[in-house]
Amino acid sequence: MVLALTGCAADDNSDVLPPDVQTTSVPTPVRPEDASVGTVRWRTPVSTEATGSHRIGHVGTSFVVTVAHPDNSLHTTVGDVATGVVTSSFAMPPGSNWPVYADVAGEPVTITATLATPGAPNGDSVRGINADGSTRWEVTGGQLGQPAGTSLDAEMAVGDRLVVRARTAPRPTFDDAPLWLIDAANGTVLWRSPTVMTPRWVDLRSGLLMFSYRSDADREQPNDRVSVRSSVDGADVADYQVVDDMPDNTHRLCGGIISTTRVLACGVRVEGAGQAILADPRGAVVWQGDIEDQPVIDTDASLVALGRPDGSVEGVDAADAAVLWRWSAADVAGQRRQLEFARQGVFIGSVLGSAAGDDEISTAVAGRTGDYLFVGPFFRLSDRTVSGSTVLQFADGEVIATTGDGVPVGDLKPPAEPGILYLRP
Repeated sequence: MVLALTGCAADDNSDVLPPDVQTTSVPTPVRPEDASVGTVRWRTPVSTEATGSHRIGHVGTSFVVTVAHPDNSLHTTVGDVATGVVTSSFAMPPGSNWPVYADVAGEPVTITATLATPGAPNGDSVRGINADGSTRWEVTGGQLGQPAGTSLDAEMAVGDRLVVRARTAPRPTFDDAPLWLIDAANGTVLWRSPTVMTPRWVDLRSGLLMFSYRSDADREQPNDRVSVRSSVDGADVADYQVVDDMPDNTHRLCGGIISTTRVLACGVRVEGAGQAILADPRGAVVWQGDIEDQPVIDTDASLVALGRPDGSVEGVDAADAAVLWRWSAADVAGQRRQLEFARQGVFIGSVLGSAAGDDEISTAVAGRTGDYLFVGPFFRLSDRTVSGSTVLQFADGEVIATTGDGVPVGDLKPPAEPGILYLRP
């Protein structure tokens, strides 16, 4: 999700703020003294034939990295996060797609779409693979009630729950494709979307499954809805009507799970008003209002950054919808600030404008104050490479583990000091 703020004239209400809300402005690029670079704890060679394409993740106390070889085959290595010692290594089944990694009682299960039918154009089955490379379970498209040759995709895994969906068009298009909630321990289908549903985006975390879907066949003005379900068994928790009148710069795929007690849904009308709602999973509304751009959600700290119609951005505590800080449109006239991602109380994005030397550079913002923690060149870290304060990377055939004091934010770019940037929000 991306949330952008472009400088413009504020409307008559833009400067009416609660007395305890802090308004911030764009600073000159600076590296604060409390920023630090992590320490490389270990390096472990895993593949001398890797092309550089890879996927990496943490599961319990293990790391799992899958790399591509020049012949397009995939190879997976499992090791200990604390020491880097490799515990197993195996070739993925022929025709495997990039996997996701599930956590079954602390043990990694590598899950991939693969070929059950020789010669099929794409993976027509999904397979769970143990840490030693043995097949734990396999589910074919036929067993899921799909026509022969239907392509499947292991979309995401969180804990011991997996979301699989059919592909009705070449990747990466997944619109109007059925999905299944599967137990990653044994491949059991816990729930599947009814044929009247055509799910679009999907989120899985905090014991919940959330997705938007089209409930009729009208592609011009679809009757969209958002469904919230239990990830235990797919039981229905709530269902919201979504109207197709979001601002042009806000994509319809907008919302997500914040915590066990909060979800965010966009394009929703509650009692005739509001284009976004912050609610408990059963639909009890905590906040509703108009927004511009897609919100940015910090699931770690239960925070949300919302773009407002007057051009401002507000940092909101998802628990009670309290506005913690606000960037007004007038504060950044002629500049552009963009938030893209959040982790452990830090919003990460970029800034473009005269105060940044007219170049787009990366930023890190304290989620509860709106203060800039760091402005400088760095690459944002992928969520799956971070676990607590440990960051895993793959480079030149090695897995590299870095730890540090604070929240890992990004990989510093040359000519800056190489390494992982850590900040304390």
